[in-house]
Amino acid sequence: MENKNFEQVVIEKLMNMGSDFAGRKTCVAWTTFPYNKNNLKVVEKALGKLNWKNDEYILTYDENLIFVKKDLI
Repeated sequence: MENKNFEQVVIEKLMNMGSDFAGRKTCVAWTTFPYNKNNLKVVEKALGKLNWKNDEYILTYDENLIFVKKDLI
């Protein structure tokens, strides 16, 4: 996937993380992305563009997935 398009998808997914949990009994939102080095850089860049501070989310990854978790409260 082209980096610019992937970056737009990442930003949209991160911005909407809390909106699709309405009515559920959870205060944690998460999303995943396919892992590769370029995708990881794009996700980190998107988090910076959204001005999310390091203590507001948890970013982890393995050879398959990039996982972003954020407390909603």
